[in-house]
Amino acid sequence: PLRRQRQMCIRDRAKYNLTPKKEKVARYQTLLSDKLKDSLYEGILRIIVAEGKYKDKTYNTRKLAADLNTNARYISAVCATRLHKNYSEFVNDFRINEAMSLLSDRRYTKMTIEDISEMAGFNTRQSFYANFYHRMGMTPCEYRKQQAQKKKEAGA
Repeated sequence: PLRRQRQMCIRDRAKYNLTPKKEKVARYQTLLSDKLKDSLYEGILRIIVAEGKYKDKTYNTRKLAADLNTNARYISAVCATRLHKNYSEFVNDFRINEAMSLLSDRRYTKMTIEDISEMAGFNTRQSFYANFYHRMGMTPCEYRKQQAQKKKEAGA
């Protein structure tokens, strides 16, 4: 049974193009003072979260760096030290949260998964499915069905 589960995990990884995460150390971490890191961290949160830029498919580290009057490598270093993840992982976490909210909202039941992934800010269906599966351990469709079932049981 254990071997079979392992084979299924390998198949799932191939299906959703998942690879194990490698730990990286940002080269520019040592060049940044704590004060600058804190300032950039607050700016990143303000722009990505408060202004909702995570929904913008074209918004990347270069644009964020330009908005914060710094460079993309400093943004990467701050993400690594303050957020303990890279920029893409950070942004995709917010996108997945947005997608989960939309998938469980009755107002969006008629929308396709692809439409919801687009609303959440993902560029491609593959990217959305891979990130969603990696974070939730299930596909967006399975999540939507699970949430509908929970609401049905709660209403019964």
